[in-house]
Amino acid sequence: MKFELSFNNRKRFPDRDLLDDLKKVASELGKETVSVEEYNKKGRYHSGTIAIRFGGWHKAIEMAGLTMFIPLKKIKDEDLLNDLKKVAQEFGKENITNNEYDERGKYGSSTITSRFGGWNKALEIVGLTIKHYHGVSAEELINDLKKVAKVLGKENIKSREYDENGKYASSTIAERFENWNKALEKAGLVIKYHQNITTDDLFENIEQVWLKLGRQPSKREMKFPLSKYSYAVYTRKFETWKNALEKFVEFSNSEEVETEQTIETKPGDIQQINSTEIEEK
Repeated sequence: MKFELSFNNRKRFPDRDLLDDLKKVASELGKETVSVEEYNKKGRYHSGTIAIRFGGWHKAIEMAGLTMFIPLKKIKDEDLLNDLKKVAQEFGKENITNNEYDERGKYGSSTITSRFGGWNKALEIVGLTIKHYHGVSAEELINDLKKVAKVLGKENIKSREYDENGKYASSTIAERFENWNKALEKAGLVIKYHQNITTDDLFENIEQVWLKLGRQPSKREMKFPLSKYSYAVYTRKFETWKNALEKFVEFSNSEEVETEQTIETKPGDIQQINSTEIEEK
């Protein structure tokens, strides 16, 4: 099957509108900079639109007069640990969860976890208390995870939601099962944020959704249960949904060219799809 794209009625927004909205989101967050994820949650447009218009997300940040992100490799261990202690003091606690740190921390808990080989190890280095659950079995952890999901009435729960409602700590569960996604999988819950996804995985998913619909899927249709991955996963990989579709079609049709001499093409095999792809969310 040959896949073809059609993008019509694309609306172009003035550069000033895009930059003003970027500054507006930064102001609402009370921050001097904005990440792609933060903008996509609160912004009027899409981060991919801004990144393409200004030649990259960092260039857009600069043009909006905001502060550039500090590359993770340039952040000193001392700065990470000092900020961790600072947040603990603000909470007035001897132990804080990674989600509590993310609420007030300057960096990301994932950065600290990866830098020091685990959240508890970072807590230990700065002299904070570590909550131990050595006597708790894997089954008890999973059962409590299921219980929280049932109470919330959700097929997927975030680590933050578990910390607010669970008996144990999300970091304990993540460490016991290697990561949070594996714990969700073990509990039979839906995984919304995937790691280590290959380009082939993403293309195979688009193909399956396309064939199920019988037409080109829109980004809003890329959600569970129809799609294994959300369109946000694709924009992180390809910057925009349009780019993802174009790369998919290029890949799929190049494979078809290699085998077309041995496959009989019948009328109607090629689908012409018309869909509207607008930059504004």
